[in-house]
Amino acid sequence: MLHALGGKVNPPPLLEIKEYPGIEGVLGKNRFEIQKGKTAFVDGPSGSGKTRLFRRIVDLDPEPIGKILFEGKRVQTYPLPELRRKILFVPQEPPRLQGIAKEVLETLIQGSGEKNLIDQREELLRRFELLGTLERHSTQLSGGEWKRLILIAALSKSPTILLLDEPFAGLDKKRIDVVASTIHSRTAHGLTVLWTSHQEVGGPLQPDQTLQVLNRKPL
Repeated sequence: MLHALGGKVNPPPLLEIKEYPGIEGVLGKNRFEIQKGKTAFVDGPSGSGKTRLFRRIVDLDPEPIGKILFEGKRVQTYPLPELRRKILFVPQEPPRLQGIAKEVLETLIQGSGEKNLIDQREELLRRFELLGTLERHSTQLSGGEWKRLILIAALSKSPTILLLDEPFAGLDKKRIDVVASTIHSRTAHGLTVLWTSHQEVGGPLQPDQTLQVLNRKPL
């Protein structure tokens, strides 16, 4: 984006957090912002409030702490279906829906039959080594298989922002690399990603910034 006088101007932040105690990033304390297509690693000890922050971003924990703006508007002003379509939160332990895996996946993606989504889904299933699990019941999937299936559903819905709470837990290094590279490849198409992880994640998923969450007290 260019200024009228010829200078380069940074685009407005996609997500902005203000007056939120206990967070610290490149903007200093209690503030955070991230632009479209960028990534941020959310760091902090267990119990510091990382998951709580993610839940507040999608208005699942709407206590009056700080101001969270998405596309310039307070998240509380968005109709919930629209907000949670644009910002997807994948928790550390996603609830396990009951049913045959391929039917569960269709339910999670809301049964969309658009060809680009079908093609995208097939490629993700192949990359995540899940094609052979589709006829199994969801209860027969391992924890790692279930988590990868949830990630496929999330990526297939093409959100604007993806919030990932420990997305690599239960995965071996090979699969961590595959999942990380897949997530990173979506940022080139405008996906913004915030994630937490206790696993060592190398490869292409290197954050553009780090957000520290340091508040150990219940808010």
